[in-house]
Amino acid sequence: MHIDCHALDYISSAGLRVLVIMKKGCKEGVSLIGVNDLVSDILGQTGFSEILGI
Repeated sequence: MHIDCHALDYISSAGLRVLVIMKKGCKEGVSLIGVNDLVSDILGQTGFSEILGI
């Protein structure tokens, strides 16, 4: 599953939880496209960049 993040300016802990739930429920995996620098930094600092395809 590909998630378009072009319009995403920020991601909160609630948004990160949603990504974890999606990752667990999606057999083919989850990847994020169009991630900006701020969201990319947040994903990197929390370890999500290694869990999800960016």
